Amino acid sequence: MSDSAGARAWQIVRVLNNNAVLARDRDAGQAVLLGRGIGYGRHLGDPVDAGSVSEIFVPDAEHSVPGLVSFLSETPLETVRLASEALEPVRAQGRVAVSQSLLLAVADHLRFAVERSRRGIAVDHPLRWEVQQLYPEETRWGRQAVRLVEDCLGVRLDDGEATTLALHLVNAQFAGSDLAPTVRMTRTITQILGVVSAVLGIQVDEQAMSAARFATHLRYLFVRLEDGRQISDSLEDLVTPIRQAQPLAFRAASRVRALLEVNGPCLTDAELAYLTLHIARLASECQSR
Repeated sequence: MSDSAGARAWQIVRVLNNNAVLARDRDAGQAVLLGRGIGYGRHLGDPVDAGSVSEIFVPDAEHSVPGLVSFLSETPLETVRLASEALEPVRAQGRVAVSQSLLLAVADHLRFAVERSRRGIAVDHPLRWEVQQLYPEETRWGRQAVRLVEDCLGVRLDDGEATTLALHLVNAQFAGSDLAPTVRMTRTITQILGVVSAVLGIQVDEQAMSAARFATHLRYLFVRLEDGRQISDSLEDLVTPIRQAQPLAFRAASRVRALLEVNGPCLTDAELAYLTLHIARLASECQSR
């Protein structure tokens, strides 16, 4: 993905539509170039006007040339531009890298969301509440994107579309291009908060900063479990002292450990110790409110 063609000498390999072409550069290889009217009246071997290029999509491990051609030949240029504009605040903040995969995922979602709205097709968003509670910043961005669609296209999307858009942003931070692991993670975090509340006998306010910090710890824990790189030594010697100092938090952490190990790897003692400390902190902050 790029914002300009630079000094490259692109030549057209295939015109996909008036606003998209497959092109070749001697150094860069093949890529799909987007730009208003970039393919109009053009033919095989014609040079590409660098000034007409607004986006460049190059094949990578996740996107083959045929895959990019298929997607970008069917996706309106305005949708890709809208996705890019929606992601500008994310770029500016710098907390999440706006990769080619994220831009394409957002463009794909917006394309079908707009189509559903225009056809009056309603879609259920079962994780709407959980996403709002666990990922407030990402949800705010999703709502901004929904408003942007209405401002630019005059299409009003269901508020629930912000839920899936938010998950794309979460996914970009912690996973690959598949949303399924992020959906599972979100459901599991909600279950864990329920377990912790029940064991500690407290009501965890999912909108509180303490709950957000705990959820962030869990998200990084899931990434470590997925990558097979658990913490394994730094706190192992402190498991017994921590259990003695925080017996209720340790009991809650043990329940969480059992929940995670049902469909995943066994947690190390060091991870259990970290989890206990985070739960103890959560309990302390909830009780002091």
